[in-house]
Amino acid sequence: MASYWINLKDLPPAGEDYCVQEQAVWNDPIAEFGLPYTIAEAIQAKVHVSPQDKGYLINGDLSGKIEMPCDRCAEAAGFVLAAHFSIFEESDPSLSEADLLGPRFLWMENNVWFLDLAGVLWEQMVLNLPFKHVCAEECQGVCPGCGTNLNLGPCDCQAEEGDPRLAVLRRLKIE
Repeated sequence: MASYWINLKDLPPAGEDYCVQEQAVWNDPIAEFGLPYTIAEAIQAKVHVSPQDKGYLINGDLSGKIEMPCDRCAEAAGFVLAAHFSIFEESDPSLSEADLLGPRFLWMENNVWFLDLAGVLWEQMVLNLPFKHVCAEECQGVCPGCGTNLNLGPCDCQAEEGDPRLAVLRRLKIE
């Protein structure tokens, strides 16, 4: 997975801005995890990192376009990524790992804190993808019998009458 480490030792009190256009930040995890996503329009991130009393505040914006399969018909469909995020990373060395909630993007080495900005950006991209993605609201999906894309036309399967879970009751004879 791509890394984009920031040394936080010399971070000014007002914070610092970062612009990440390196596509490996997103393409490497997509390949590593075998995800069916394609970057259709370069993803860009604008991030501001500022020191706080017990950690670092990370504000940013993500923009770009991703192609992913439709959850109904499995055809490629674009998704415009436009997200704002704001997270706080604690840097209190007295806290144990059990006291810290969620993933850790800060790392201390030789009393210097480092931020894994690539990890933050990957997490925020994934969190802003839709849970269910469809190519169009009127997408009809695929036929459960033969797998034909119903958006292209009807299939040749015979339509069953009624709920298939009740098929056994159709043979029931009452005297």
